[in-house]
Amino acid sequence: MEDTLEKFFPPPPKAKCPQELQEKFIKFIIDLESTAGRRFNQNLRKRKEFRNPNFLQQVVASQKIDEIGSCFGKSVFDVLHI
Repeated sequence: MEDTLEKFFPPPPKAKCPQELQEKFIKFIIDLESTAGRRFNQNLRKRKEFRNPNFLQQVVASQKIDEIGSCFGKSVFDVLHI
């Protein structure tokens, strides 16, 4: 299985992470740690961007997304034949 996954995952980057991006990750982790005791998903659902209950269904329909699909090829993983 490991050989199969190597075909789909790129090798780790050799370049250093840009400082601006690194600072965003650090801020995210600090914010996440400061909300200890709270549930991340509940906080996410309360955000203005996620208040539209039909958003996911609209995106799935408009982009013609296969909800039970997989990023793997059918020869590797066929979700319909589990």
